[in-house]
Amino acid sequence: MVNSGFLNDLFARMSVGFTKRFRITLLIFLSILGIGFVTYTSFLKREGLPEIAFPVVFVQSQYEAGNVAEMDQKVTLPIEQALKNVDGIKQVDSNTSPVSSSLVVSFQSDYTPEEGAEAINKAFESELDLPKGASINVLPFKPTFDGTHEFLIAVSGGTDVEDLQEKAEQIATDLETQEGIKEANVFTQINDVFDPQTQSERTMQTTFARAGEKENGEMKFSSAVLIGIMKDKNSSDKEVSEDIKSSVESLKNDKQLDGYDVHYTLDVAEDVEEQIDSLEGNAVTAMIVVLVVLLVLVNWRSAIVTAIFIPTVLAATFIILQMIGYTLNIIVLFALILVLGLFVDDGTIVVEAIDYQKRHGENGLKAIYKAVRAISIADTSGTVTTMIAFAPLFFITGILGEFISPIPVTVNIALAVSLVIALTILPMLSHWLIRDKKDKKRKNKYIKAIDSLVNKFNGLVIEAGIYVSRFVRFYLSKWYLALLMIVVSLILIFNGLFFSSKLKFSVFPPQKDSNTIYVTINYPNGLAIDEKEDIAKEMEKLAMGNYPDEITGIEYFSVGRTLFGFDQAFIGLDLTDMKTRETSSVEIAEKLTKKFEGIEGASVIAKEEQVGAPAEEYSFKMQIFDEDQDVLSASAAVFKEYIEKIELKEGIKIEDVKVEYIDALAKTDGKRYAQVAAKLSDPTNTGAVLEVENSVKAEFGSEKVRSMGLQDDALGFYKGSESDNIDAFNSTLVALLVAIVIMYALLVLQFNSFIEPLLVFVAFPFSFAGLFPGLYLTDNALSFFVMVGVIALVGIVVNNTIMLMDYIKQNEHEGKGVRDSIADAIKVRFRPLVTTSTVAIAGLLPLALTDPLWESLALSIVFGLAASTTMVILIFPAYFAAVTQIVRIVNRGVGKVKEAFGVKTEV
Repeated sequence: MVNSGFLNDLFARMSVGFTKRFRITLLIFLSILGIGFVTYTSFLKREGLPEIAFPVVFVQSQYEAGNVAEMDQKVTLPIEQALKNVDGIKQVDSNTSPVSSSLVVSFQSDYTPEEGAEAINKAFESELDLPKGASINVLPFKPTFDGTHEFLIAVSGGTDVEDLQEKAEQIATDLETQEGIKEANVFTQINDVFDPQTQSERTMQTTFARAGEKENGEMKFSSAVLIGIMKDKNSSDKEVSEDIKSSVESLKNDKQLDGYDVHYTLDVAEDVEEQIDSLEGNAVTAMIVVLVVLLVLVNWRSAIVTAIFIPTVLAATFIILQMIGYTLNIIVLFALILVLGLFVDDGTIVVEAIDYQKRHGENGLKAIYKAVRAISIADTSGTVTTMIAFAPLFFITGILGEFISPIPVTVNIALAVSLVIALTILPMLSHWLIRDKKDKKRKNKYIKAIDSLVNKFNGLVIEAGIYVSRFVRFYLSKWYLALLMIVVSLILIFNGLFFSSKLKFSVFPPQKDSNTIYVTINYPNGLAIDEKEDIAKEMEKLAMGNYPDEITGIEYFSVGRTLFGFDQAFIGLDLTDMKTRETSSVEIAEKLTKKFEGIEGASVIAKEEQVGAPAEEYSFKMQIFDEDQDVLSASAAVFKEYIEKIELKEGIKIEDVKVEYIDALAKTDGKRYAQVAAKLSDPTNTGAVLEVENSVKAEFGSEKVRSMGLQDDALGFYKGSESDNIDAFNSTLVALLVAIVIMYALLVLQFNSFIEPLLVFVAFPFSFAGLFPGLYLTDNALSFFVMVGVIALVGIVVNNTIMLMDYIKQNEHEGKGVRDSIADAIKVRFRPLVTTSTVAIAGLLPLALTDPLWESLALSIVFGLAASTTMVILIFPAYFAAVTQIVRIVNRGVGKVKEAFGVKTEV
């Protein structure tokens, strides 16, 4: 290893220096705790999800054209032409109906939606000439329920809809006076519309909304008008929520809301507080579990030192997060829980090493020097390796990459901080709290009893290490036994890979449970507003009739035409807390969807809350590009007929296939297309979606496509949100590869060898033995979050082999033989290996068992780490011995060849 002696000595002297100058160290320690506490409680803003600037702008226009072609010629085409002169545009999608035109303009990732909207407006002002009577609206996209507003309230009561609308306007005006509120917009239900029969405008109700709340155990429904609220960018969700409630209470006190009710339909702050409280509860539970593990496996004094170490690292991390402008959002908080079990490794390794030296007779500063000198390089290398493993998460593409970017930032900050504190402050605390062996001061009888009880447990761990060391020494004495151990490991690894083939592939599988179900009502065109509301009432009746106790509230988020002209109502059903509910949200959604099939006049579908983009009902989508409507119609019919006959694996069925955009006019970058969409029995099964795509590609080669009158490049396979999901998943694979290459380069530098770093990575395939069977048994799909967990797992498991190999190399440097070096390394490093891995698993288990959102990610690490650690301790020695022997044989052969040619071998 390169300069290991010098670096070990440098780190050891640094630790001793901080311990000797304890007054300065103590001052730094207390400052970190104090400032970190104030930062966490007062300065770090609480947010839900991190704010992501989706570089998307909506352009919507209305004009009473005679038909689709006229609307396209007079409105859509001029808009598309003007957009050609706007810099930074990546793609333009449009949909044109006889009365409206909707465009989705996607910009390059370095643009914000506001910058895009500003550029579009400038281009329209100078270049766009629309016919008289045409209106146009440019809207920058926001990741909210309607792409614009973050909060939603519903106003009910009054005498009629017109009265409600007037009262809503009054409330909205008052809300806009609040400092944290940028805009409050009423979703008007009574509007002036053009009547084609009379060729004039008339006033009529065009949409509806309702509110449902439980009063004395019974759900009460009423007509409502919605108000969407946009927050000021400098205000937190909590501040805006308080502003809204303050404004409403003020109006109530002034008797201006007598006869009216205000429902907080969408309050992001409440969701944020609930999610943060849940994650904080998991964090506290994780810390308690970690400390219990340390108490059992090491000793109670070391557990106390680590108990102080954990909040110190968290406090320092909070300070840095505040300095770089981060908020305490759900992703950051999750990353802290994830890294809790990892950064404790640094503290555990240092504390355990000091405890080991003191148990073996070293005292005071000498024990600290020898402990840090023995483990500092391995500990630093392990921490840096883990940091490198997380770093490539920065390069995951798309919106999802931006969404999870706080994870590698938070994890790497916490790991770097933990390493520094472990080598500076922790030795001082260990010096004070872990007794020297020669310390003969009379112990308090209670402390003596605790020592006696706890020492029985950690004494058993030490004894187990001795027995494992003997077992390793025994099988290494016989080459065939070592080979047998390697064969056993390969059987376990390939068995794990077998289970991987049985896993469902779903980039974003549905959550196993949640506190919300979303209902979408798809109305046919031309339905009257009272008919639409009657269908909604029937949905409410069926929902409450089947789940009267589980459903606690019903909120209408939006009712009306979507961006692409579909008539829909989007509704949320609030459920009782999943921790107290027996029936999962998935079961409730499935049963309600079947009940809703009896509703005539519309398609009504209930879906559980989804991670990532919501699963679309028609998850497979292919596009056929051509300017001739007859060619589009004929070819789309052929593709539809073929897709209907495809038989899929895993029991998935194609339930329906439809052709879209034949009568309407849809375009991408000016090229017209029709779309064939397939509805699968499991829309979240990404593998089935890809199976349909591959089947179509195999059947329709270039020659067959040309025979249908289409160009070679006429087919597109953008599958809606599923395409974005697949891109994100594929980028995690690239990130994993990049992480492995960078880690390998670092290990080559550390061990000054190309072969030994490859041995280090054996720990990763070892994890397959538990990773894939564990996911299969817990019914978790191979998903995006599993891949994030696997990336983290790579960095964690190689720490075990680094720790073991480092000590083996130290033993060899002292002149010990291979077998003795390995057996001694197992004996000495057994407890730290078991302790650090158990601590990491214990830190993640509360999250895995209580939070469906993060379950698959946490379990990936738990199962993989458990299997890898076990096999590293028991089987890795066989690999190391085998490779060492092979290298010696090769070197001996090379030496003989050199000798035969008269080449001197340098020693």
